[in-house]
Amino acid sequence: MATNERQIDVAIIGTSGHASAELIKILASHPHARITALVTGNKHCAGTSIAQLHPDLAGCIDRKCELLQPNEIAERCDVAIAATPTEESLRYVPEIIGAGKKCIDLSGAYRLHDSATFREHYSLEHTDPANLGHAVYGLPELFREKIRMAMLIANPGCYPTASAIGIAPALKRGLVDTRQPIIIRAISGYSGAGVKYQPTSGVRPYKIARHQHTPEIAQVCMDYLLDCHGEARDMQVSFAPRINDDSARGIDADSSMILSGPFDEDDIRAAYEAFYASEPFIDVLRTEPDVKNVVGTNGAHVAVWKEGNLLHVISTIDNLRKGAASQAIQNLNLLCGFEETAGLL
Repeated sequence: MATNERQIDVAIIGTSGHASAELIKILASHPHARITALVTGNKHCAGTSIAQLHPDLAGCIDRKCELLQPNEIAERCDVAIAATPTEESLRYVPEIIGAGKKCIDLSGAYRLHDSATFREHYSLEHTDPANLGHAVYGLPELFREKIRMAMLIANPGCYPTASAIGIAPALKRGLVDTRQPIIIRAISGYSGAGVKYQPTSGVRPYKIARHQHTPEIAQVCMDYLLDCHGEARDMQVSFAPRINDDSARGIDADSSMILSGPFDEDDIRAAYEAFYASEPFIDVLRTEPDVKNVVGTNGAHVAVWKEGNLLHVISTIDNLRKGAASQAIQNLNLLCGFEETAGLL
């Protein structure tokens, strides 16, 4: 158990999004961290109280948004958390890392290892290949020790977090045939589409067969398989996301995989329970998960079923918490040597 009681200074870059508001809520009551800068890239927001941008933060923190250059941000913090669009992260992160400060990036800028894959899915040229090469993927349940030693954390996407939590135990235990595709169908609350999205009603698919999280899910599966078994294998993922316009937040991810043998459902469930037995935020259920039970938390609920030679796994998270802000704080705790659950229970 970590006993480090020092205080760290944290700058949050990006103030207008849903994830930024969640970060501020969590950090405002964190026992070992204090917010020393709220950085905006919008000159119209500079000097504006954060409570004016997010009325629900009134009384949470008395600080105004500031226009700061990357070198000024680095002077004001021990760790910077970037909750910005991908192209903005590529502007801020290199200088902050260059100044010797640690950074957690919530955008897609540093998640994909390969710059060509990044270009294809984000329609941008990657301008920071040096940091791309050493960024650590910030899913603590899978890569905890790497995170502790990192300078730059690529905070995972919300859909990949939910999906990987459901898939990883099967990869670790050798339960599935990794030569066969993994099929994922997932539904997110409309907050996952950003602050500008205007919900109407119903559930609708989007970015089918072209979503930027598809290669991210495949990559985390391949990386984890390599870590567990020393096996480098290309894995195929079919990912079809949907938005639920009738629900603000939460993700329900349904992953289907071909079993590698005639396993009993109870044995599969026992393997999942053993895998997550010591994890403070993951619970394996014996009933169908309901996403409302994880909203507002850093938790995830997982359940498994066998159907013939198929393994079905449903995993639920809050897309703004475990899928973004609270996972960033979990990573912050690991980076700084604090108790991993600090500020998150």
